[in-house]
Amino acid sequence: MLPHSWLPLCTSFSCFQGGNKHDSTVVSWSTDPWDSNYLTDRGYSLWTEDDEWKVFSHRFHYPNKYPVVQLSIDTDYQGVSICDDNLRDETPSGVNLEIQNIFAALSSRAGIDPNRMQWISINDAWATDTVRDYRQDHDLGPDDFYITPEQADWETFSNSHYFQAVSKMMPGVEIGRIDVRRQQIEVWHHGYPPIDVECMTFWFKQPVSEDDDASMDPIAKNLKFYNEERSFYHRIVPCKTTCF
Repeated sequence: MLPHSWLPLCTSFSCFQGGNKHDSTVVSWSTDPWDSNYLTDRGYSLWTEDDEWKVFSHRFHYPNKYPVVQLSIDTDYQGVSICDDNLRDETPSGVNLEIQNIFAALSSRAGIDPNRMQWISINDAWATDTVRDYRQDHDLGPDDFYITPEQADWETFSNSHYFQAVSKMMPGVEIGRIDVRRQQIEVWHHGYPPIDVECMTFWFKQPVSEDDDASMDPIAKNLKFYNEERSFYHRIVPCKTTCF
């Protein structure tokens, strides 16, 4: 599969030469994630095809040029699926970004309003480990389950790295429900069997409009709609696989 777009790695430098004259170089980096140079100025490069995005960093040392962030932005269903978030494993640097910065920059390139997202799904390896431990601690089998703010275990998830990351990606928006589903996905390497991953989907509270059914809260209404359209999410590429 050929990439639709490669956005090369580059850094802005200003070079000055002269005899005995001392020259100072000032590097001006944009602080606006919507600036086209925001990522490349900080040493990140991008690969994109359709709604899938891979972000690479020379400060992330992993074989085969593994992406430091891999996600897909679903404009039809107004959500984001995060497959990999390895930003914590980057070599420390003054220009390292966090997931909310990456998301804002990619939203700009995708031409979407990030504030319209209704859910964020995370199914990277760290999420699988977290949910596996929770299942073991609570004697849960492989069945789906969900957590809401009214439940005693809400704090277990709300204190997690993922909850905090999602909250930073959608500041000012309240998370109203976390769905957890075990899902089998294909892997990239030929000959490897499918693997089980744990998907956590964070649903955001939505304002109730006058046309909404008063007997069903907006999150439940969205869940019903997405479950009815579940075949849409049967994708081969892991980053395009969500938890519904």
